[in-house]
Amino acid sequence: MAANTYIYPTNFELSEIQQLYIGRMREGRIGIDLCPVENSDYAEVRWEQMDNYYGLQQLRGMDGSPTRVQRIGSQVFSYDPGIYGELTTVPEMELTKRAASASSTAPIDIGDLVRQCLNTLEVRRWERIEYNVWTLFITGVLNINVGDATTGTQVGVSDTYPIQTSSTTAWSNTATATPIHDMQTIQQAAVGYSMDLGGGAEAYMNGQQSYYLLNNTNASDFGGRKDMFGATLNNIPQVANYFQAQNLAKPHVYDQGYYATIGNNTTGAFTRFISTGKVLVVGARPGNVPVARYKMTRCAVNGGAPGSYSYVQNWLDGSMGVRELSRGIEVVSGHNGGIAMYYPSAIYTLSA
Repeated sequence: MAANTYIYPTNFELSEIQQLYIGRMREGRIGIDLCPVENSDYAEVRWEQMDNYYGLQQLRGMDGSPTRVQRIGSQVFSYDPGIYGELTTVPEMELTKRAASASSTAPIDIGDLVRQCLNTLEVRRWERIEYNVWTLFITGVLNINVGDATTGTQVGVSDTYPIQTSSTTAWSNTATATPIHDMQTIQQAAVGYSMDLGGGAEAYMNGQQSYYLLNNTNASDFGGRKDMFGATLNNIPQVANYFQAQNLAKPHVYDQGYYATIGNNTTGAFTRFISTGKVLVVGARPGNVPVARYKMTRCAVNGGAPGSYSYVQNWLDGSMGVRELSRGIEVVSGHNGGIAMYYPSAIYTLSA
């Protein structure tokens, strides 16, 4: 009796497929535009930053000796990356349905099933990275717990950065809220830093928060502002033009998020990356240098190289050292990484 033989992409081919998927799954993710992903050939998330320049040049005087000035130093920052990894399975039922007759010796192509598994894992990876970025940018804190029945719950990732924050009258109070004044206050928070929290900066909020802004009726603030022709400001592009003319951060609406998993093959409510009541302003650095980067670090599972990985484990044919029917064919994907926040002072979160 002939045994069924399944064919699927090799680990190398899977990596090539993964690269094709990245462009589409990465596309449109503003959080990752703000914090671009790069490979880093270190075991830790690591970067170096020069200290600030200081002081004024001193008088030497005629025939005098110049004053010796101490050179500026630098600081090296590093921390252990998050170790991320998941797997999903081509189940026995699908393999059985694909199986040929017992007398057939033709290999059975399950490449499409493996690619579907990879697709699922790739989406989850990008969701995780973007979630981490928005959470750290908006709150200044990222804690991800990991644990099981044996070890108990433990903090697997813990990052904290001193971003700038403030609170004001909720914009939902449309008669008394002061969005123009709030953005002017944020613009002034850039003084003393090599960044722009005004016209060169970007302000991100969700759709509900933008409705509060557009419906503001405070005549002393936004409710009293008109365009050059005396008309009210009725949409975000008009507001953006007005803000830019006043040297204030350009507003953007971003309603993307994720569905929280609450059980096997079930999902919870949709959660937006930017919650209502928050306005995130990301300042502009000279040359539009990113204020942060997501660094994928070295990974033993990836042959010691930085970056993400994906591979197939076939537990059906005994090639893994033992046959385990319940595990079938598994697709594994993961990465090691974390956020390097170069300029936390360029991040300003307004609770409004």
